[in-house]
Amino acid sequence: MKTKFRLCVIAFAAIIAFSMSGCSNGTTESGTPGPETPVAADFTVGNLTQTIGSVTAVTVTPKSGKSGGTITVYYDGSTALPTTAGTYLVTFDVAVAAGWKAVAGLAGGTLTISPPEQVPLDPAAGDFDIGNLTQATGSVTAVTITPKSGKSGGTITVYYDGSTALPATAGTYPVTFDVAAAAGWKAAVGLAGGTLVISKLKDAVTNTSGSATVTYTAAGFDLSSIAEFFTIDANAGARTYTVESGGTGTGTIGADNKTLSVTKSGTFTIGLTTAGTDDYYAGTKVTATLTVNKADGSAVTKPAVSGTPTYNSITVGAVTLAVATGQSIEYAISTTNAASSLTWQAGTTFNGLTSGITYYVYAYSKANDNYNAGEQNISAGIDTVLVLIDQPFNISLADLAPEITSPAIYVVPRGDKHAAAQLTVIEQYDSVTWYYQEQVIANLDNHSGVIFTLSGSDLTLSTSVASILGQHTVTVEAKKGNMLYSTVVRFEVKP
Repeated sequence: MKTKFRLCVIAFAAIIAFSMSGCSNGTTESGTPGPETPVAADFTVGNLTQTIGSVTAVTVTPKSGKSGGTITVYYDGSTALPTTAGTYLVTFDVAVAAGWKAVAGLAGGTLTISPPEQVPLDPAAGDFDIGNLTQATGSVTAVTITPKSGKSGGTITVYYDGSTALPATAGTYPVTFDVAAAAGWKAAVGLAGGTLVISKLKDAVTNTSGSATVTYTAAGFDLSSIAEFFTIDANAGARTYTVESGGTGTGTIGADNKTLSVTKSGTFTIGLTTAGTDDYYAGTKVTATLTVNKADGSAVTKPAVSGTPTYNSITVGAVTLAVATGQSIEYAISTTNAASSLTWQAGTTFNGLTSGITYYVYAYSKANDNYNAGEQNISAGIDTVLVLIDQPFNISLADLAPEITSPAIYVVPRGDKHAAAQLTVIEQYDSVTWYYQEQVIANLDNHSGVIFTLSGSDLTLSTSVASILGQHTVTVEAKKGNMLYSTVVRFEVKP
């Protein structure tokens, strides 16, 4: 009986052992906890900053209540302790221990070994080249921060307005960055990296040019309202017009950037640019040709005589412009009111006219830089004065006797010798002109026989009249002031 009882106990114990070994949840069948997995935070890591010549192993110490398994430390993947200056990634393995599992590759920080004579320096923002600060939506990439030669190579963390998240929307974002410790360099935080500017990706506008022709006006031209001058994209921003070089006209654009004031009509090369908007870029400059023709000249009032005409001059009053065009006025005179060819002058007095003739005075507005010549206006007929006075001189005609005729004809008998006959002006005149046979006496030298000679203001009959028979007419015109005196004496040479 004893033997049988022991076999049952052994069998029961085997069953219990089998059941316990078959559990996979880390606890016994009765609920006892199984082994735990160590983590890096269970350990205190020390001795990470050292100097060449005194390098010792990094210390990894389990915290209270944590795994006491054997620890193996690695430097950049090797168990060999480095001794040269540099930075080395530290990891460690923990062997299995009572209640703890084994684990490998736990992070232990960075071992930094510096030369013994080097004091770690503080990195500065100027030690780094910063790029990629200006971008557009749709293609934003990280700001680049690169250490200059000989500067800290510590790991860089970039912040955009305080966040490591790279923004993607349009706006401005202050950039700062941290630099981790490196061989010979301390860590630094909050270094200024400038400003990331992200512009909204815009579309282009298309403005095209044409040409236009207008007529001058003193008020100028609103270039934005001239049809067919420019075709402007509906999405374009504010317009700015400019006068470019190359035209024959002159003018300026007003402060409103669109009003052209013309000082000389002609052709203008006008430039147009449009401003950018939130959604569209500024338009590139395009140019168009504007032709400004001269306007019609102003009419003038009708010329009218001023004062009293003389035998050889007429003066008219100044005419006025019907429209204030700034044009100058010119005048001309003619014996007809339908003259096709005229000589123009600025003055209103005409001299050197013929006595006793009807004249017509013309006036018009002269063309200038912006106005064509105006239409001519013509005065009514204006007469010069003719005053005739009989015998303005004494006649000394020895041996000559007048016939009883009207007017008297003085008879000159033919012969080789006779007393001289002389015509003498009886008072002082400004000028005296003698005519023979309606020609000025100076022309008598061209005739075959000379019967009169001129001495000063007196006319003397030659002592020999040769063979010039027939009637001869002598006319005298005497001028004094604005008056003209004239008379005629006739002679007849008979056989």
